[in-house]
Amino acid sequence: MDATALTGDDEEALEDLLQKLELVALLVRRGLVQCDDVVDLFPSVPLIIAKVQPFIDRRRLTQPSYARHTIALAGRYP
Repeated sequence: MDATALTGDDEEALEDLLQKLELVALLVRRGLVQCDDVVDLFPSVPLIIAKVQPFIDRRRLTQPSYARHTIALAGRYP
């Protein structure tokens, strides 16, 4: 997937996915959800983040903390 060449619908779907992951990551950070459970349920988070990093970087030009918790969560994966 080339995250720099997304259609409007694809970009919207990716934005939705990243917002949901950000919520899960925030719950982990606050200790409301166990990181091990997230790893079991969503084993592809690090791969997803790696593939969409250009998209995240573009968003961070105007929203510096965009996907901050999700990236931190991906770094906790084994």
